[in-house]
Amino acid sequence: MQVSVTREPSFSAWISNNTAMLTKDHQRLLAIICWELWRHRNEKLWNNSSIPRAEQLVRNAKGFLKEWTDAKGLKFSPQQGLPEPNQKWTKPQPGLLKMNVDAAINIQEAAMGLGSVIRDEDGKFIAARGEQWKGLFAPREAEAIAIREALSWLKLHNIDNVHVESDSLQVVQSLNSNGGVYDFCNVFI
Repeated sequence: MQVSVTREPSFSAWISNNTAMLTKDHQRLLAIICWELWRHRNEKLWNNSSIPRAEQLVRNAKGFLKEWTDAKGLKFSPQQGLPEPNQKWTKPQPGLLKMNVDAAINIQEAAMGLGSVIRDEDGKFIAARGEQWKGLFAPREAEAIAIREALSWLKLHNIDNVHVESDSLQVVQSLNSNGGVYDFCNVFI
C-alpha cells in the first residue's frame, strides 16, 4: 500500500486524496492504522506509554483487520437480535471438570477482563474467577492470556483433571497443533 506523502491543507484532505486511489481493503487498513496512531498518541499523552515501532503498529493493524474481516463473516442483523449460539455447553467426561475461559476487551478504558467458570460433569457450579488487566491487546492475544492465567490459577489451587474450553479458534488450534506451546507462543508474535 502506498500513500501520498505530500503536504495537504488538512488531515481530512490527505485522507480524501489517499483513499481515492486505494482498494477497499487498503482503505480499511489505512483507517485502522490511523486509529492505532491516534490511540497510541493518546496513550503517550495521558499515560506516558511507549509508542510501538511502525512495523509493530502496522502488524497489529493488519491482525485487527483480519480478525474484523473474519468476524464480519458471521451473519448478524440488528433487526434479528443476537444470533443463536451454534453450540451449547457440553458436559466433560465423567471424573473431569470443565473450565470455560473467555476475555473481553474495553477499548475506551484500555483494559481487558479475563474470566473463567468451572463446572462438574453434571453442570454444577464449582468456582469462577475474573480479573481486569490494564492495556490493550488484540483479541487473539487477550484470549491466549486468559487461558494462560486460567491454567496458572488451576495450578496454584492444585486443581487437575480439568478440560479447558475457549471460543478462540486460533488459540485453540495453536495449542492443539503439532507445535503445541511453541505455536501458542506465536499468538503473541
